[in-house]
Amino acid sequence: MESARKKRMPEHENDKIETITKHWTGRSALVAMLLYSGTAAAQWHIDPVLRVGWDYDDNATLSIRTDNEEQISGPIGEASIDFSYASETTTFSLRPTFRTRNYEEEFNRDSDDQFLRLRTGYEGVRNQLTFLGDYGRESVRTAELADADLDVDEEPEDIPDDDIACNNESGAVILDPGCVGIRQRRERLRVLPRWTYQLSDASSLVTDVSFLTVDYEDVEAQTNLFDFTDARFNLSYRRRFSARNTGILALTARDYQTDNIGGDSSGWGVSAGFNRDISETTRLRALVGVEQSDLDNPLPGQEDLDPSFVTDISLTRRLETIRLLAQYRQRVAASGRGGLRRRDEINLRLTRDLNQKISAGLGVRAYAIDSLENDDNEQNYVQLRGQFVWRITPAFSFQTDYRFTLIDRETLGESANSNQVTVWLSYQPNARGLSQPTSLR
Repeated sequence: MESARKKRMPEHENDKIETITKHWTGRSALVAMLLYSGTAAAQWHIDPVLRVGWDYDDNATLSIRTDNEEQISGPIGEASIDFSYASETTTFSLRPTFRTRNYEEEFNRDSDDQFLRLRTGYEGVRNQLTFLGDYGRESVRTAELADADLDVDEEPEDIPDDDIACNNESGAVILDPGCVGIRQRRERLRVLPRWTYQLSDASSLVTDVSFLTVDYEDVEAQTNLFDFTDARFNLSYRRRFSARNTGILALTARDYQTDNIGGDSSGWGVSAGFNRDISETTRLRALVGVEQSDLDNPLPGQEDLDPSFVTDISLTRRLETIRLLAQYRQRVAASGRGGLRRRDEINLRLTRDLNQKISAGLGVRAYAIDSLENDDNEQNYVQLRGQFVWRITPAFSFQTDYRFTLIDRETLGESANSNQVTVWLSYQPNARGLSQPTSLR
């Protein structure tokens, strides 16, 4: 199959897309406001959030050389507004977010980022439809923080992959293979539609598509940043054997296209497992299987890819004051470095409301990745995160975030780490309950 190559767009096309995106965001907000005026106020909720903060990072680019470490600090501003709607059968949420970072002029790490998040769902007698859309335009450095988000409400199977893209894998001898020198930006769009059809009281079919496309601005060749599109189709059959246990059989197909020569691939996979409701608040999910990937246009010397084992084991617990997600995944993941990667990953998120005004959280995200063709080309990544939130009043809150990030590149025998501290003051006039302020990427 001949690879469908994406052409890198000229600057005026990027400007055109940005303009369209802004118009779309504005019109969506206007439509939501008009609908709000003609609908019962109990169904619609408009939730604006204004935030100001200060950010400090002692090694912003994760450089392996101490003489190249960039210590940056500076103010951050953020504005977002959530338009949400809920009825007996339908939910809808649209949140545009705008963020600006201003650091010292010495390193020029300033960035103006834009995000748009859409969630909607419909539940009928036999049909359930959900749709998640996530768009972001941001700098490469902040995009690749691989943030261990402490939002436990996200479904374990919907947690996205993101790895340190600016890393040299060509074997060339360069002084610093990290993100040093990268000033470019990227656009990232992820779409997750899902349809569930209830065949009977005990069985159902779930069809979902995962579409991810990432476009980088022009960067130097040695950074190995390549535009890519990753499309996955999943079909699973689920049967409930008891009030607590549900069996799962899943099939998947994949198409991965990249600007990197010889990196396009397609594949298929099969997995089986179960969901077990340990209690009304705790669920265990376990899936194991195999996935085969094949290069569409292999270069001379490239060998056939071996099948890869895939695993997804997750435990979720949601109480009134405690929210927990623990997950282990072994999978084939898309990478901005021009190819698919084997990825072993651990996600841990724990938040607890200590009282009506104070909450705290811990997060861990750790993974090891290597090329499907070269097991020796491995990279290990660990990020620890702590969070403290104090709701001073119903509208004002103070938040502190701490991150420790460690990356180890086996091919170089070198590692790098950074410490990042961010403090926020948030104004959220329409906050409801103990909802957390929007988290920093």
